[in-house]
Amino acid sequence: MRLAWLTEHYPPGRGGMAVSCDRIVQGLRDRGAHIRVLLLKHGAATDLDLHRSPEIGGERLRITLGKDTAHGLRALYARELSGANDSVDAFVAFGGTLPVLAAPVFAAWARRPLVLLLRGNDFDTALFNPARRSMLADACTRAAAILTVSRDMAEKLSAWLPGRPVASIPNGIDTTCWHALPSDHAAAAELRQGLEFAAGTCVFLLAGDLKAKKGLNVLAQALADTRLPTRPGLLIAGAVSTTDRGLVDALAARTDFRHLPARDRHGLIPLMLAADSLLLPSLYDGMPNTLLEATALACPVLGSACAGVTEVLADFPDCLARPGDAADLAGVLARFIAMPPQQRKELGRAQQAHVLSAYTAAAEGAAYMRKFVQILGGSLTSA
Repeated sequence: MRLAWLTEHYPPGRGGMAVSCDRIVQGLRDRGAHIRVLLLKHGAATDLDLHRSPEIGGERLRITLGKDTAHGLRALYARELSGANDSVDAFVAFGGTLPVLAAPVFAAWARRPLVLLLRGNDFDTALFNPARRSMLADACTRAAAILTVSRDMAEKLSAWLPGRPVASIPNGIDTTCWHALPSDHAAAAELRQGLEFAAGTCVFLLAGDLKAKKGLNVLAQALADTRLPTRPGLLIAGAVSTTDRGLVDALAARTDFRHLPARDRHGLIPLMLAADSLLLPSLYDGMPNTLLEATALACPVLGSACAGVTEVLADFPDCLARPGDAADLAGVLARFIAMPPQQRKELGRAQQAHVLSAYTAAAEGAAYMRKFVQILGGSLTSA
């Protein structure tokens, strides 16, 4: 099986999308797929710039399109993909703008099927963006298959475009490369002490860039609720935009507040170990990697009952609030703060056991491989 995989998010890039893309590509390569990753980037150069790197099970092409995106994409096809029907079984668009724009055309010209992989923002925001909605609809209409990250997203897409071949494959977590070392536990203890939270304070963690969808205004209202038995601690690790500064100030006024710079993925491990809970109060979301990463470390997750969060935490309804409902979220926080520390740890271990049995990277990779074999049937190209 040979795939041309268009994406804007792939290592050495950071962020949840790059982590997911890398994990899925690796899962398919481990099962025998040959994948040529085309990492598309905007740039200030005047022409197409391409750097090729061999990888086990394929290669990565870092492609800077230059000032003229249309010319860059057309030149890319002429230089690298013309005649791809001789060496590619399918084109894959892994979300974003450039892959969704280019892959449908490339696949049609090469007379090969298009597989569209949609994550959270690829659908949630593009659908209401006048500049991207028609492009998304065109890609969905042309796709041989659309794979989403949550059942909720698949249902919403099917309701918008009835009859399209949509399926969901949830994220997975690979505990061979995501686990806490003794040094992480030591760093967590040092961090908790260094942040100087008062003894007995229940500390909540917000991790990652604080985007509008994160529901900070709802969280600020929930933290002002008089039902909270004690003043909680709040640890934010991530970038704060100037437009969100007022909301952060409101959060700081209602909690014992600490703000740390953004950390890379593995740098979050000590923070998750040091916190009593990870908060995901999003108004909407896909299936955030931090959800599985925190639960895999037995850090309890509390949040909004949206999309993939509901799917993963379906067995823990007391940990979820209605999206956008500050009173309901306050109730979730109040119940957790009132728990004895041992009960909080037991909740974390229960979520951990569920995630490590149902949301593994191995299961995710096998599911993607089955789906691609089903899509391609007997049209596979010989290696």
